[in-house]
Amino acid sequence: MVRKVTIAVLIVALIISNVFFIRKAQQSDYRIQIGISVNAAGNELSGIDFTKAEPLKNPDEISTILFALMNTQDAEKSELTDEIPNAVIFVGKEKSNVAQMTVTVWMNESTLVLKIGDDVNSGYKEIGNESYSADFQRILQEHISGSGN
Repeated sequence: MVRKVTIAVLIVALIISNVFFIRKAQQSDYRIQIGISVNAAGNELSGIDFTKAEPLKNPDEISTILFALMNTQDAEKSELTDEIPNAVIFVGKEKSNVAQMTVTVWMNESTLVLKIGDDVNSGYKEIGNESYSADFQRILQEHISGSGN
């Protein structure tokens, strides 16, 4: 009888631990937010607005953004970068407001230019994979036009 109870307790403990670890693995340990540029008088950038930006929750969107950023390659400076950026992407730890990476994004119908980090010496990038680039741009447009919702 004691042996059956011990086995039953072990089985229940294993089931509970499996459920816990499966749920824990599905939770992201980082967060991605998309902020929009705030224009000042004279078409100057006065800041980035993250107040309406909710962290991305869709795992497919998070993966697409991260894989697109991993597929960047060096690009020449574009005239587009002389304009105000369309968005800034904040990548940080889930429970912290410290950015581990910021990505400044300029885009129009045909061009997507990125600058990863705030370093003056960091170069401009473009996404090498066209599929990632199109999905990246679509996700940004959805979050920018929806004011981060």
